[in-house]
Amino acid sequence: ADPLIHTVREKFKDSAGRDNVREKKYLFIGGLDYPIYCVDPGTGLLNWKYETGGFLRSSIHVKDSTVYVKSDEGALFALELDPQHKNAKTGAAEGTKRSGNLRWKLPLGERFLVKGAPDRVLVLGPASELYQYSETTGEVISRAQLTEITHVLTNPWDPILYVATDAGAVFALEES
Repeated sequence: ADPLIHTVREKFKDSAGRDNVREKKYLFIGGLDYPIYCVDPGTGLLNWKYETGGFLRSSIHVKDSTVYVKSDEGALFALELDPQHKNAKTGAAEGTKRSGNLRWKLPLGERFLVKGAPDRVLVLGPASELYQYSETTGEVISRAQLTEITHVLTNPWDPILYVATDAGAVFALEES
């Protein structure tokens, strides 16, 4: 999969109480050796990697705190952006979980779209069904049959879903 650099901007107050912004960058790389790698682009050090069990040639997408990657076998993986080991007693973060952390997995995602409400993603699944999933749990919120829609264009940069039929009709859909 082509490399992807993702930047997270976080607001915080410094010791003098002034508002500041700090940036954290992530470099994601998927490969023919099956894992997806998350690397610190500044140092080149490995943050984490997750073994998918399949070749990764599709684009990697990040939405909020979730990383989406699809294997050649059709499985869609939703992984935590910054997986942390948690203290069993206090629940406090104790450092990056080097093996990554799977939120959920869809075994047969034909095409996936990182769109929808703030906590939802849309996935084109088997047999032209459009699934709406909870981003964090993977719970199916809804599903609809799209028999007439045969072409779906992935465009994670805006909230519009572009689709076309074999008859040549093109639609730009927005969530109501």
